[in-house]
Amino acid sequence: MSERASRSVTEPARIACLFVPNFALSLAGKNNPHLLLKPTALVESEAAGAEVLQVSNKAARDGVKVGMTRAQAETLCPDLTAVVYDTTLEANVAEEVRHLLGEFAPLVQQELPGRWFVELRGLRRLHGAEAQIAWTMIDKLKQIGLPVRAGIGDNNFVARVAAEVSERYKHTIIPEGEGQPFLAQLPVKHLPITGEIKEQLLALGLRAIGQVARFPVNELVERFGHEGWKLSQLARGEDPSFFTPLPPEEEWNERVVFDFPHYYLGGVAKALQTAFTKLFDRLAQSGLGCRRMEVTLYCDDRQAFPVEVAVTRPTLSIAKFLKQLRLQLHQVRLSGGVVEVNLTPISTATLSTQQLQLPEAGLYDTSAIAAGGLEQRLIAQALKHSRSSVSPLPEQSFFLASQGSAPNKSSGKADDKVKQELLRFPFAIKSTVGLRLYPQPQTVAVALKGDLPRKLTIAGKAQQVTQLRGPWQLSGNWWDKEFQRQYFEVETTAGSYLIYNDLQSASWFVQGIFD
Repeated sequence: MSERASRSVTEPARIACLFVPNFALSLAGKNNPHLLLKPTALVESEAAGAEVLQVSNKAARDGVKVGMTRAQAETLCPDLTAVVYDTTLEANVAEEVRHLLGEFAPLVQQELPGRWFVELRGLRRLHGAEAQIAWTMIDKLKQIGLPVRAGIGDNNFVARVAAEVSERYKHTIIPEGEGQPFLAQLPVKHLPITGEIKEQLLALGLRAIGQVARFPVNELVERFGHEGWKLSQLARGEDPSFFTPLPPEEEWNERVVFDFPHYYLGGVAKALQTAFTKLFDRLAQSGLGCRRMEVTLYCDDRQAFPVEVAVTRPTLSIAKFLKQLRLQLHQVRLSGGVVEVNLTPISTATLSTQQLQLPEAGLYDTSAIAAGGLEQRLIAQALKHSRSSVSPLPEQSFFLASQGSAPNKSSGKADDKVKQELLRFPFAIKSTVGLRLYPQPQTVAVALKGDLPRKLTIAGKAQQVTQLRGPWQLSGNWWDKEFQRQYFEVETTAGSYLIYNDLQSASWFVQGIFD
């Protein structure tokens, strides 16, 4: 191996942080420079009870704090200028910064709007020493009017604190291995802690980060749990989190061009199966699911007809989208035959773990009816929502019903007549109680390959799994009983299902058909 190659392999991973304090408020000052001369606060809305999100230094000196209402802030500071939070502007500028930094370095992480991290490994040969790299990045953001600060360290945390202590348009570089000495004399406010934990640290006499580093780790863990262990690591200049760069920008769309005009919309939807498969395969590789899709049809006279297809939760189920698309295509009046179709996701989300808690509500349970306790439970746990909701998940489904329509104590089971009575009076004038209605899960035999379902046997009929999405972990408290489940969306040779594995009983259930 050559000397140059050896240096490249052993080059340490160094991180640069670019930080814009009060990012959204700074954007307002960029468009209205006169705001910089006045005490200013960023608020949620025009309402008097809107929460204060960010404050300028001049407003802070007058006692205005984040978390106050707008009315409270204006009482403390009569000269206060309130700026309504513009999420669109913030997102657009954040995207512009990402694009600028992406031209400079291949690996960029956005922790939150106003704070970006860049991995510097390999950039020295392109842009020079670390100081030159810092000046170059500062200059890029300065040109678009952002009061940026920069810091460079061995990890995200050290680089972030170095940027926070820097002056505007300046940088602080922490030499390799010097993170702990740099942090030792700084106040604990630079640690990522809540106000409550900060008060407890101060009560223990821990005012500087170096004091936290010297405090016994086991005592921090005993007081703060996992958060205490993390604080101990950060105080020593070690960041247990990972640098997670943004994925490269990609156009999520698929285009289908037909050899001849299609006048039958059912044939168009059928031809889109391949396009959906290609698009969803690419989304799956990035760990994304789609919630809303724009399907644009182009006719032979070049007129465009956009159709938006939406589902209830992020998914990669082709069957769900095609079903919605077929329903909506029947309502479209085209000007000619379809010669081209574009698929463009307009809302994607990471397919990740969820935590669901069951709200206070009545539970439609046949065992409770048989025991004669349903009516008392319904009255005691009356649902306070003023709407009805139906969901494939039992934790999210409920109806409002009249107390008088509840099944009597003598009924041995919940029959269809009772359900119809409950559905007939969703907003009863009488005393209204809440009632959970959901399809009772059915047991299903599942053949696994590794940890994933490969074959289902429902009602004695075996079905081979052709597509699988998941798992999604769901846990919570179902009344007084905790539950832990793994949900899967599966498509088989006979249909599409939502199934789950009850981790406590190691049993499998099918919740219902979802397409």
